Amino acid sequence: MRATILFGALTAAVLAVAALADGLSDANAGMDALNRGDYDNAVQLFTKAIASGELSPADKELAYVKRAQAYIGENHNDLALADLDSAQKLDPHDSDIAALRAQAQGAPAAAPSNGPTLEETLDFIRNKIVEQGEVKYTVVLASQSTGETGSALFDTYYTNVTTDPAACQIRYHVKLLRNNKLISDMDIFYPYTAIESIQVVPLGQYAASTMTNPDVFVQAVTPPAWNVMYRFAGNPQSGMLIFSDEDIANRVAKAMLHAAELCGAKGEPF
Repeated sequence: MRATILFGALTAAVLAVAALADGLSDANAGMDALNRGDYDNAVQLFTKAIASGELSPADKELAYVKRAQAYIGENHNDLALADLDSAQKLDPHDSDIAALRAQAQGAPAAAPSNGPTLEETLDFIRNKIVEQGEVKYTVVLASQSTGETGSALFDTYYTNVTTDPAACQIRYHVKLLRNNKLISDMDIFYPYTAIESIQVVPLGQYAASTMTNPDVFVQAVTPPAWNVMYRFAGNPQSGMLIFSDEDIANRVAKAMLHAAELCGAKGEPF
């Protein structure tokens, strides 16, 4: 996994250079689309970024690699191979190209030296998400200066969970409510080939990391819950699955790591 993320958040310097903004913005938006499994939109965005003529050679190479990954997700393997050829001309030493080329050419996922197969592993993850179904918890916030507290009730629902071993994917629908008001309702698709790291974090710890007001802190999350957080290569943002049982969260994280290894992902273990 390359150490430098070329498609990170745009810096102030990049934003100041108007001539470069559109191409990099499309590339970043393409990464977001790819990471949520929206392959058609990812292809369109990476195509715009490449055609803009505004990317550096390194960013252009990465755009070809990521568009190839999106093509593989759509089973357009011939187009993926063409993009990988273009990427290799720009960077013959990119190790991601060989792994994606093998995937586009129909090479099977790596066989485990021991442990479950990819199909068994994805089935385990799917079953645990299905068994979880709904996660309900209350986040209590408090002010350090006044001692005042407030709370919000959250409901997370997971439905329509399916696996696709050929594409190294799990797909599901997630709906999030806060105080019975819908705040998120979306389909999630992500390839295990893109997972860079997996980590189990108590929900209270995660909630505390999102606080922007230094006076406000997370006093409690009741009942306790745990985030299985997965981070994608080339993207600073994380996806997550919430579980009400810590042991199940850890088992799912280990299964996800195993699936990522079987699918050829190259990242850091949690």
